[in-house]
Amino acid sequence: MSGSHDTEHEFLRIDGPQDPGVVVKARQESKCVTSHGIFVGAKVCRRPEGTSGNQDGRRKSVGTVTDVCDWSECFKKGAAIVQWKEGGSVKYRVGHDGKVELKAVKTAAGLDYYEDHLPLIGETESWKKGGKVMIAMDTEMLNIFQEETGENWDNSLIEKIGRSGSVEAVDHRGWVQVMYDDKTKWTMPPFALKKVVDYKARDRVRISANIDMVKDLHRKNEERNDAIELSKKAGQEGSVLETTDGHGSVKVKVKGQTLKYHPAALILLPKRDGDDEEEDEEDEEKVEDKKEEEEKDGEKRHDDEEKKSNEEYENIITNAPQVGSKPVPIPEPAGLASKDVMHRLIKLAEKLKDAGESEEIQILSAVAAGNLEKVKDFLRQNPKLANASFGSQSALQVACHEASLPIVQLLVDAHASLEHKDKVGDTALTFAVIGNNPSVAEFLIERKAYVNTSNKCRRTPMHISAHNDNKSCVEVLIKHGGSVNTQDDDGNLPIHMAIKTKSTSLVALLIDHQSADLRLRNNGGFTPLHYAAKKNCLEVVKLLVAKDPSLATIEKNDRFTPLHVAAINNHVDIVRVLIELPNCDLTTIKAGPGHHTPLHLATWEGYTEVIELLVSHRAEVNVKDKDGDTMLHLTVKRRVSGTNFVHDTPALQKVCKEIGDPAITTPRDAIIAFFIRHGSDVTIKNNNGHTPFNLLENEPVLLNALMRVAGITPISEIPIAADEAVDKTRKEDKKKDKKERNPSAEKAPKPKKKQDFEGVHRISPDELNLGETVGRGAFGEVKKAVWRGTTVAVKIISTAGSKKDEVEKEVSIHKRARHPNIVSLMAVGHRIGQVLIVMEFIDGMNLHDVIFRKKKDGITLTPELKMSITVGLLSALTFLHASKILHLDIKPSNVMVERASRRAYLCDLGLAHIKTRSSMSLSTSLRGPRGTITHFAPEMVQKQGKAWAGPGNDIWSIACTFLELFVEQTLWEGVEFVKLLRTLLKPDAVPPILKKVKPEVRSILKPCFDKEPLKRPSAEVLLEQFQKLQQSSL
Repeated sequence: MSGSHDTEHEFLRIDGPQDPGVVVKARQESKCVTSHGIFVGAKVCRRPEGTSGNQDGRRKSVGTVTDVCDWSECFKKGAAIVQWKEGGSVKYRVGHDGKVELKAVKTAAGLDYYEDHLPLIGETESWKKGGKVMIAMDTEMLNIFQEETGENWDNSLIEKIGRSGSVEAVDHRGWVQVMYDDKTKWTMPPFALKKVVDYKARDRVRISANIDMVKDLHRKNEERNDAIELSKKAGQEGSVLETTDGHGSVKVKVKGQTLKYHPAALILLPKRDGDDEEEDEEDEEKVEDKKEEEEKDGEKRHDDEEKKSNEEYENIITNAPQVGSKPVPIPEPAGLASKDVMHRLIKLAEKLKDAGESEEIQILSAVAAGNLEKVKDFLRQNPKLANASFGSQSALQVACHEASLPIVQLLVDAHASLEHKDKVGDTALTFAVIGNNPSVAEFLIERKAYVNTSNKCRRTPMHISAHNDNKSCVEVLIKHGGSVNTQDDDGNLPIHMAIKTKSTSLVALLIDHQSADLRLRNNGGFTPLHYAAKKNCLEVVKLLVAKDPSLATIEKNDRFTPLHVAAINNHVDIVRVLIELPNCDLTTIKAGPGHHTPLHLATWEGYTEVIELLVSHRAEVNVKDKDGDTMLHLTVKRRVSGTNFVHDTPALQKVCKEIGDPAITTPRDAIIAFFIRHGSDVTIKNNNGHTPFNLLENEPVLLNALMRVAGITPISEIPIAADEAVDKTRKEDKKKDKKERNPSAEKAPKPKKKQDFEGVHRISPDELNLGETVGRGAFGEVKKAVWRGTTVAVKIISTAGSKKDEVEKEVSIHKRARHPNIVSLMAVGHRIGQVLIVMEFIDGMNLHDVIFRKKKDGITLTPELKMSITVGLLSALTFLHASKILHLDIKPSNVMVERASRRAYLCDLGLAHIKTRSSMSLSTSLRGPRGTITHFAPEMVQKQGKAWAGPGNDIWSIACTFLELFVEQTLWEGVEFVKLLRTLLKPDAVPPILKKVKPEVRSILKPCFDKEPLKRPSAEVLLEQFQKLQQSSL
C-alpha cells in the first residue's frame, strides 16, 4: 500500500480462489486511509469477558502491544503480544477463533489501505442453507489438503468432484457442511467449493486455470470432449452458447471453437458494457476471429520450427552408433528440475543448430551424432575440446547418455572432466544411469568417477537408478561401493525410490546389502517399511519383515507404526502380515496427537475387514484415544453424523442375521453391535462425560435394540421390584376371584386407596416425645426422641419438599436393609406435611467427627479400631449389594460409631437406590447424580442430567471414606469446588492422599479408583482382603 506500484491503472480485486474478480478504479483516483487499532505501539487492557480469566493478574493494567503475530502456524495474524508495566509479556487472541481478549485504550497507526477498493460487508461470498455447491479442487490437491489438515476423508469424497450438493451448515471455523444426494455429509473449507451457477446464453466465462481439475472433471464423462484437449483452453475466456444439456455440460465458444465443459470448470465473469448488443457482439467476434487466425498462423510457424528442430535432433540420435545398452526413453526422476535430461538435450540440439560453427559446437554435434572419427580428429587438433560444453551440458555428458562408449573412452582419455555438473548438478555418471547404460557407468567409475555424486536435490546415481528401475545400473553402483543409505533433500533412500515403483527385485537387492540401514526415516517420518505399507507393496513388506521383524515396531515422528499406516489406508493383506509378527502388541500401540491405535483408525474410517482382522487378534476394543473415545464411541459418532462410512462384509451380515432385530439392519448399525458382542464396555465415558449410549439418546429404537445386545434391559422394559411384583400379583388374583364370584362387581365403585407405608409399623406422632436436634440436612432434620420408653432417632421429612414416592422408597429400602452394621428402621409416623421415620438411636459420633474433631468424646482411632470400622462397613455394603440396593452416598458423616461398643453403623439411606435388574454388575440410569461431590465416583458427574449408577459408585465412595479414616486427612484438601469438578471429569481422577496410606492398605484400595466402574473390586472381595489383613495384624 506504499503507492510504489503503478497507481494510474485499474486493478482486479479477487476475494477468493474461485472469485472472477471485481474491477476497482486506479489508486491515484482513490482515497488512501491509515488504519488505527490494536497495532504495534497501541495501549491496551484486558477485556472483562476475556476467555483467559484473570490468570495473568493484569485485568486492570495497561500494556503496550509489541507485536501482531500468528496465534499458531495454522492461524495467521490472530494474536498480539503485550508488554505489561509490571513486567513480562503475554500473547492474546485478537481475532483467532472469533475471540478478542484485548481492548484498545489508545490506538496505534497500522497499515494504509484504499477505502474504495474494499468489499462491503454482506457483498462477499456467503453460504446459505440449501444453496447448491460443487468441489472446486482437483484430485491431487484434495488428497494433499486432506494430509495437510488431518481431515479424515475417505476415497469416496473423490467421487464427489463435479457433483452438486446442498449447504447444510457452516461451523465455527467457517467451513461448510455439504450434503449430497446419497445423504452423505462432508465438511470442507470454503475455498474448496464454488457455488453452482445457472449459466445462460451469452454469459462471459473463464475456463478454470486449474488444468488438473479440468482434466479430472471431464475424464468421468465420455460424452464431453477429450479431457486433455479441454485443458488446453485453461485460463481462457469464452461465451456460453447453450445452457446445461442432458449430460450436465455447458457449450462454450472459446476463440471460435465450440466445446462442452463441466459447469464446475467455468467461472462466471461480470458483463461488460454492450455485451447485450448484437452489433457489438458481431464486431467482437470478427476481431476475435481475426486475432485467432493470426495466433493460429503464429502457432503453426512455431510448431513447424519446433517439429523441424526435433526431427533434426531425432536424426542425430538415430544415426548415433549403438554401443552398450540401447537408448531408452528417460523417465523424469522424482525431485529433479521440472525439465528432464531429454528435454535439456533437445534444447541443446536447437541451440547448436542456431549457433555458429565454432570448434566446441562442431565437436558437440559430432558427439551427439555418434561420429567417432570426427571426434578423434577434433581432439587430435585440439585436446582441450575434450571439455567442450554448450550451455551447461558437456560433450562427455551427451556421450554418456547416448551410450557411445567408444566416444566416452576417447573423451576420458583426453582428460575430459568426470565431475563436471550441469545446471541441476548432474555429472556424466548421472547421465549414464539416466540413460540406463551400465557399461558406460562402470567404465566411468573404474576411471575414478565419484560413485556417490549428488545433484542439487542431493540425489545420487543410486537414487535415480532405483527410481527408474534400472537394476543393472544399481548392481554396477553397489559393486563399486555406491551407498544405499544416502538420503536426498526429502530424506528418501534409494529403497524409497524402488518402493515407489514397486520393484520387488530391486528392493531385494538393496535390502540385502550388508550396510543397508532400514531404520532411517525420510522427512515424512517414513522408514522403508512404513512407505511400503503406505504404497500397498505387500511383497516388499514381506521382504522387510523377514529381514528384520523389529522394523515393525519403529514409529514415525507422529508415533505411527507401519501397522497404523496400513490400517488407515485399508491395506488388509499388509495388516495381516504385520499382526502375525511375534513382537506385534495390539494392546499398547497408541500413536499421533490423537493417541490412536490401529483399531481406532480403521474404526473411524469404517474399514470393516481391517477391524475384523484386528479384533480377531485380540486388539483392545475399550482403549481410549485423547478424547476418551473407545471404538464404540467412534462408531456411534459416525452413525449419528449420518455418514454411510462402513464397508459391508459377510461378518456384518451375519451379525444382523443372528441378532434378528429390525432396528439393526445396515452396516453402520451392525458394526456397533459387532463391537458390543466383542467386549465393548457401554458404560465407559469419554472426556465429555458421554457413554456410547448417551450419544444415541435421540434414536430410542436403535438404543433399545443395542441395549438388548449388551444384555441390558431397556428402561421401558425394566421389571418392577420383587416385593412390589408380589403385591401386584396378589391384587390381580383378588380382583380375578371377585369378578368370578360377582360379575357385577366391575361396575362397583373403586375401593379406597390403601394407606402409605403398608407393611411398616405405623404410629401416631403423639406417641413420640421429641427432644433435641442431633442432625440436619437437605432432607430435613434428625431429632433425639423417646418412643414407648426407648430412646430413638426420628428423621423428619417434609412432604412439601419431597416427592411421595421418594419417601416411600426410603422406607422400602430400610425395610429390606436389616444388618448389624446398618441403622434399623423401627416405625413410621405420618402427619400433615411431614413423615416421621423412627430409627434405632446410636449413642456415639459420626465418623467425620471421630476423624477430624479434636474432642472425640472418648473414641480414639487406634489401628485396631480403624480395621474394625472398615470390616464392619464392608460387611454392611456386601449385604446391601447382595440385596440389590445401592447406597450412593457413603461418606464419613453417614457413618455412626457407637461410643460403648465402637461398632460402625451405615446410616442415611435417603439417596439409596433399589436395583431391579437381573445382574447387579449392570448400570442403571438415574435422573441425576446422587451423593456428595467430594466422595463422588467420576461417572456420577454428568453434564446432561443423567448418571449411571452401579456397585462401582459405592466402591469408590467407601474407598474414599477409608482413605480419610486411615490417613486422618480430608480427601481433597485445599481443592475448590470448580477445580474438584474438573478433576473428576478427567479419566485419571484419583484422590491425592492415596499415596499417603500404608502400602498394605494402598494395594487393596488402589483398584477401587479404576476409571472403569466394572473393573473395581466388589464389596465382598474387599471384605475378604481386609479380614485377612485384620487377622494378620492380630
